[in-house]
Amino acid sequence: MESIIGFVGVILGAALTLIGEWWFQSRKAKKDAEYASILISYKLERYMFQCEKVVKDDGIGDDEDPNRVDELTRQVKEPTFDPLSLNVEWKSLPAKLVYDIFNFPHKAEIAEQAIYRAWDVSDPPHELEFEERQLQYATLGIEASELVHELRKHANLPERSPDDLKSINHMKRRKSDIESERMKKNARNSPL
Repeated sequence: MESIIGFVGVILGAALTLIGEWWFQSRKAKKDAEYASILISYKLERYMFQCEKVVKDDGIGDDEDPNRVDELTRQVKEPTFDPLSLNVEWKSLPAKLVYDIFNFPHKAEIAEQAIYRAWDVSDPPHELEFEERQLQYATLGIEASELVHELRKHANLPERSPDDLKSINHMKRRKSDIESERMKKNARNSPL
């Protein structure tokens, strides 16, 4: 009988140890995911706000007369986002979300290529390049905000403040305006 009690004690001790380790690991994984979500969200929100500044950049300096500008010049530096520079436990986040975050810099590279193509076909003062730049960075800013939303949702973090939504809405409006203007222009130039 004592051997049975001893055996049950060993089994119970092992089970309690496994349950304790499982609890500790799940708690650690949750904390890792929360920290990763907070840090990545912070970096993407900074990126998003910088995108809004690029969208507002009309290429005219503060001290320049808009009627006397021969060539538009970038007044706002483009944002950068390097997920590999973030020291987080990437495995704590869903694979699709990590993929989308890692793919985001590639989307920014494609956007820059579109902007440079617009520069190549645009004559001074390069209004087409600035329009394309505003469109591309509005799109990137909106996509960054969507990633932030997914990160916040995953970690059960609070949603954005109304001030953050103003930035997003501004970029959505500008993107919509540019796309609408282009559709109208294409319709006018269409042979049908």
